[in-house]
Amino acid sequence: MKKFFKRITRTKFCRESLIILLRAYFFLLIESGLIEINFNRDLRDFLRRVKNKEGIFLFLPHTLLLEGILILGFFYSKRKFLKKPSYALISNSFEGELVSSAIKNFGIETIFGSSRKKQLDSFQEILEVNAKGLISVIVFDGPKGPPLIPKSGIEKYVREVNQRKKDSFRGFLVACKLKNRLFFQLKSWDRFVVPLPFSSLKVGVEKIESNTLKEIESKAKSLYQKEFFS
Repeated sequence: MKKFFKRITRTKFCRESLIILLRAYFFLLIESGLIEINFNRDLRDFLRRVKNKEGIFLFLPHTLLLEGILILGFFYSKRKFLKKPSYALISNSFEGELVSSAIKNFGIETIFGSSRKKQLDSFQEILEVNAKGLISVIVFDGPKGPPLIPKSGIEKYVREVNQRKKDSFRGFLVACKLKNRLFFQLKSWDRFVVPLPFSSLKVGVEKIESNTLKEIESKAKSLYQKEFFS
């Protein structure tokens, strides 16, 4: 099925048509979605202390990738809360390129990773983004899983930023809960959640206290294991 999908979208017309459909889908979500935000004291204190000169890492599971786009797009294009674009680390794949093209209009730029060379380039790029005070969104369990288990490469980002600016790094896990049932899940490894127009989301963040992957994993499982994988 995947090979067939790639084959029919090789032409420029088909690719551009699909990108337009994706943009329309995200636009509908942003315009119709009901988003309740609770940015906790830890995040506000951090931003106040560094005077918005140090960016934050927002960790998100692959199952909620579309919700992450919806949240950032909502703040950038609807609330005008984010005056600069956010950056998402997306796998260097066919699907990743399509999503990247579709989300540019909503203030989300893409840093591509995947192959070893690309990973080295993206590592430097995402550190530069962080140093400028911009938001970086990282899908911590990657495009292939296993679900809710962080990839080992994430530890590099945490360690490097900690060494560069002592006590300035903060990572936050996105705590996203869909309040109504206007979504469906794919029967994939990540139980991918596809929100529908008029979805209602409650969004917060959970502070990552240490730079170990185990804490991201334990917090993610406590938030999402029962919610989407039971």
